[in-house]
Amino acid sequence: MEGRQKNVPIIVGTTRHDGSFVLQEAYDDYLVPNDLENDSTYIRTQLLGDILTIMGMEDKTYGVIQAIADSFIGDSKYSDELEPLFPGLIDVSISWLKP
Repeated sequence: MEGRQKNVPIIVGTTRHDGSFVLQEAYDDYLVPNDLENDSTYIRTQLLGDILTIMGMEDKTYGVIQAIADSFIGDSKYSDELEPLFPGLIDVSISWLKP
């Protein structure tokens, strides 16, 4: 390298719903094949932990998962259905993707 490359500024970022791609992959590749997309007990108790594990974060104490649920999902974390969780799960996914 002779130092002849141009110094070009770069902007890196994400758009609002980029996390939906991560969530869609988890839905298609994990929830549906394991018949969990309508399992209310699973959705309420294990979904967020599994989503975070799929994204590469494992929390054996469940403390971080609880903090993330409180911060991103709020009262929807008590839902037995996926739909109310989607906005918060998308936000969690996008936060995890940010550089």
